[in-house]
Amino acid sequence: VTQPLKGKYGGAVIMDKAPMASTDFVAQSKGWNRLRAARATIVLGHCRFSTSGSPALNINNHPHFSDNGRYYVVHNGIVPQHEAIADEHCLKLRSQCDTEVLLRLIEAAPRPVDGLADCLRACGSVGGSMAVALLDAPHRTVWLCRDSDRPLWLCRLKDKRPWFFASTAEILMTGIEQTYGRDAGRRIEMILPLASGQPHALTPGGLLIAPFAAPVHYRKLEE
Repeated sequence: VTQPLKGKYGGAVIMDKAPMASTDFVAQSKGWNRLRAARATIVLGHCRFSTSGSPALNINNHPHFSDNGRYYVVHNGIVPQHEAIADEHCLKLRSQCDTEVLLRLIEAAPRPVDGLADCLRACGSVGGSMAVALLDAPHRTVWLCRDSDRPLWLCRLKDKRPWFFASTAEILMTGIEQTYGRDAGRRIEMILPLASGQPHALTPGGLLIAPFAAPVHYRKLEE
């Protein structure tokens, strides 16, 4: 998601996906390379093994997104019997990817937080698993939600206090160290696992909100 030089609103969503290795994607994707010249405020990237449907059909790849451009979702995990879930909730699927049913559940809900709660229940009912990042583009908000079977970690830096998230703390630390070198540890304000079973929101102002959660106890990284 980009932001104009003047003002906080009026930016655009730059989206691209392709059935290729992440290293090739970074080198070849026109959408990804547009970010080099853009003032990006939110970036979602995800590399996923195929769980259902052929990745050769790009419609099966991540992110899955709404026709009206509101929601973009990436998902680590698996949703067995996703077609049965779609039938149960009268949802129309266009791809063969199991993740799409999560997008359709969210679209059918009155609010993103309700849709993510529906996703948790649906995954649990079929023995599935999920760690989801959901962009609500008009509100410039990123929703994060996971169950107990999939990890999701958050990191916040001290400087302009940006948030980063990834499947593991090790992935976060590797990325930060590659960017900042030996000074990486001193730049970190906090690193913590996302609480399971509770949708969280990262707001445009940089707040982490847990709508249904008891207070989250942050664990600061020891320097």
